[in-house]
Formats: sequence, C-alpha cells, structure tokens
Amino acid sequence: MDLQTGCVTGLNDACEVLGILRDDSAESFDALIALVHPDHRDAFRAAIGTRSKSGTFRLATQFCAADGSVHSVQCNGTVLPGDSNLPSWLAVTIHNVGGRHQGKKVVGRVIESLHQQTGQEFFRSLAEQVGSACQADYAVVVRLNDDEEYTADTIAMSHRGELVDNISYHLQDTPCEKVIAGGFCHFEANVQHHFPNDLLLSDFGIESYMGIPLLLGNGSPIGLVALLHSSQIPNPALAEEILK
Repeated sequence: MDLQTGCVTGLNDACEVLGILRDDSAESFDALIALVHPDHRDAFRAAIGTRSKSGTFRLATQFCAADGSVHSVQCNGTVLPGDSNLPSWLAVTIHNVGGRHQGKKVVGRVIESLHQQTGQEFFRSLAEQVGSACQADYAVVVRLNDDEEYTADTIAMSHRGELVDNISYHLQDTPCEKVIAGGFCHFEANVQHHFPNDLLLSDFGIESYMGIPLLLGNGSPIGLVALLHSSQIPNPALAEEILK
C-alpha cells in the first residue's frame, strides 16, 4: 500500500480466498477495509494509520469473505522507505489462524450427528451433513459396481442439504474416475471443460468439483465422496479438510 495515497498497488493470488479480485481491489484500500469484520475495523484502521509509521505492527483480527465465512487472521505489517528514505510503503501479510480450528469444529459436528447411525441412514446423513457444512450444491456418496461396464451408483445424494433420488452413471471420462485412480481431486472451475463427455456435469450445471475416495483397509477403493457446485466451491480449504 502506498502510504501517501492509500492505494493498494499489489495483491497476490491469496486475496481470492477472501473473494476479492486484484483488478478490483488495487485502486483503493477501502476494498480491503470492507472485508474486515465490522467489530474490528476501527482497530484495523488505527493499526494502519498510527503504528505503521513506527516501522512494524501485529494485529489479530477477523476478515469476512465474499461467501459469508469469517476468517480469524494475524496481520503483520512492515513499513518500507521510499526514494527519500521516508516511510512510503506498507507491506502486510495476512495469516489465516482460524481455518484449522473451524474445520475441526465442523468435522466434530458432522461426527456427532453420525456416530449413532448405521447402514443406509449413515450414508444419507453423511451426504446431508457434508453438503450443508461445505455449502455445496450437491454432495454424493458413491459406490463402485463390480461390472465390465465400469459403472457406479450413488447410495446417498443431497442437493443443497436436502436428500434427492440416487442415480447410476458410467465412471469413464468423469472426475470421479480420476478420484478413484489418483486420490483426492479438486477442480476449482471449468470442470466441464476438463470432462466434456460427462453429461451429468452439464445436466446439473456443475462448474467445480471436489472428491476423495473411500478405501478398504488394504487401500483399494470401493467408492468416493464428492462435492459439486455451480460456481466455485465456497471455502475450499474448509471443504477439503472436512472431506479428508
């Protein structure tokens, strides 16, 4: 940030975790201030405006992402001199310190809701809970079929947290095939472009995909759990932690 003008002159790709684009945010510091939790904005402005002049500052605060999630962060700022050796630039790193705690908390809630479930009810609840926790359009629990046609069945499927009818499909040329073959997969966007022969993706209007295999004790796959979304999966780091 230019201390004289208040303009943010450089943002890296990590800013997109909070749902902001570099092109939109580079013009003004207000775009970043707007992401700070309302209860913390005064302290954040004070840290930037006063402590930055003395060289460095550290501040624990919270940022609100575009998807509504709240991130507990540690901000570390360093003042950099300009041509006249006077304070001219402020470099700030923002470290997410709450994601792991948030993930464990959500996983704990999912486990608590499932621990007394068995059989089909377990998988139905799993699809509901994981879909809701990850804010995905679809959450599916899939079982591989032992057949020559390389098919799979969903044994539980939720749409925005509500159970829907199960489906059968061919695994070939789908992201699920990639999960079975290689383990955890995440396609942040344009998943239909990567798998043009997967008609289900186009029928459901899916743009992003995240999946992880279900394994036997010997490591062989018997199915998978997957999240599908019509845009980018909200809070993908949390979704990945929940799946894993």
